Amino acid sequence: MFSALQSLPLSVPRVAGESATSLAARLARRNGAPRLITFCSDMGLDHRGLTNGSDTEVLRLAALAGCAPELLLNWTPRLTADSWFRLGRERIKFTAFARTRIRACPTCLAGGRTAHQAIWQLSSIRRCRTHGCLLVELPVTPANKEIFDFAYHATRVRSGSFDTITADESQLENYLLARIQGGTGKEWIDRLPFHVAAQTSENLGALILLGPDAPRDLITEAEWHQAGSIGLSIVFRRATFTP
Repeated sequence: MFSALQSLPLSVPRVAGESATSLAARLARRNGAPRLITFCSDMGLDHRGLTNGSDTEVLRLAALAGCAPELLLNWTPRLTADSWFRLGRERIKFTAFARTRIRACPTCLAGGRTAHQAIWQLSSIRRCRTHGCLLVELPVTPANKEIFDFAYHATRVRSGSFDTITADESQLENYLLARIQGGTGKEWIDRLPFHVAAQTSENLGALILLGPDAPRDLITEAEWHQAGSIGLSIVFRRATFTP
């Protein structure tokens, strides 16, 4: 369909797991465009369509980047109906995403890495799988049209601006990623929508970890991370229990 589009002479390799907007933002900087939105205008890409994972715009970007379109589509959150996205093999409600803020790995930032993992858009993913540290939130304005221009924001961050907090591997995050990559299993929790499974695990874990009176707005990312693992372990223990 896009055979007429030629890959740009200055390109960047696609990073495993990154979204189309992340690749486009890096490609923009490689070709001298100051912003992702400027690059989209210059290349005839629909910026809004790209941020919403439009198949047409993702395929056009893949042609410009000279990369495999299937993998780029698979790791890009794609709006399929009102309030729902498709990521990998999962259909995920918008409430499971944190699309009005940018979170990233502080170790990746310190190393100059400007690729943004698609799963970092999910609220219940709080840990970098490569470096094992909790994600940090970059200082951006929620209404900013450049909210998906990660390469632009990443290069503005001063090295060492964020604390690096290591975190144990999360059973919940492993479970959610397995659903994205391979679909659901046969346990009762697998029949729940993605966002309900995540929230059930986290809320149950928070109840066990912090008690019923803990104010939700005071629960830290590290505590939510721990709560998710606790909650999911209880869910699976109950699912496999036979009296």
